[in-house]
Amino acid sequence: MKRILLLVLSCFTIFLVTGCGNGEEFKDVTISIKESTLTESGATFILKNHTDKTYTFGEDYKIEQKDASSWKSLPCDDCWVNLSARLLEANQETELNYNWESTFGVLPKGTYRLVKTINMDDTKNDIYVEFNIN
Repeated sequence: MKRILLLVLSCFTIFLVTGCGNGEEFKDVTISIKESTLTESGATFILKNHTDKTYTFGEDYKIEQKDASSWKSLPCDDCWVNLSARLLEANQETELNYNWESTFGVLPKGTYRLVKTINMDDTKNDIYVEFNIN
């Protein structure tokens, strides 16, 4: 019994150390919505690198909807994406034009966030931008 308890505690500790990160918000790269581009079927987003490092990112993204106090990923109707990596050079920014109507449909009224994964070497960080559809 002690062995099982020790094994469970060890696995839980490993999960806490590797699965939760350091709890700090990733601020090296930010994402925002370009003014006057948000509609219920798409928007233009601005990725900005605030460091002297180069990051990579893909074309993929997720949209989550706020449901009471938690975020729920929207189901994807047509989730095909180009898997090529793009570079976000040091202290640069780039625009991303997303039309999610064919992937997620026209978004009804609500609070959403776009989730984008940014990579450097073997480290992945998710960044978020919230928006409202009225």
